[in-house]
Amino acid sequence: MMETWAASRRARDPLWRHQVISGVRTPGSFFSFMGALLLAYQPLKSLAGLNTTLQEGLAAADRIFGLLDTEPDIREMHGAKPIAVTRGEIRFEDVHFGYANGAVALDSLSLTVPAARRWRWSAPRAPASRPSST
Repeated sequence: MMETWAASRRARDPLWRHQVISGVRTPGSFFSFMGALLLAYQPLKSLAGLNTTLQEGLAAADRIFGLLDTEPDIREMHGAKPIAVTRGEIRFEDVHFGYANGAVALDSLSLTVPAARRWRWSAPRAPASRPSST
């Protein structure tokens, strides 16, 4: 509001009064100027708020990238060989999972993933729609 008060003070400047009294400007032009000034205040204030939000986002990104760039304390030994799983399996039998509100996420899930195999869980896809021929 300080910005609006300062602008309205400038609009009440003796020059404006003199121009209105002398007929160079009309009272309507003065009030049109004041109305335009008041209408422009909120968008300009929002733009300043956008800059604040943008700066906060950039600061957060800087912190995240700093964390991602941190070297881990645990390093692999020089000459370490990659782990190769050639036997065994991962097995889930009759797994149940739900949320506190009662929603069931997994009900009687049984799954076996053999060694040296990759497995991915994905949601079922809806069948592709075909264009109508009519």
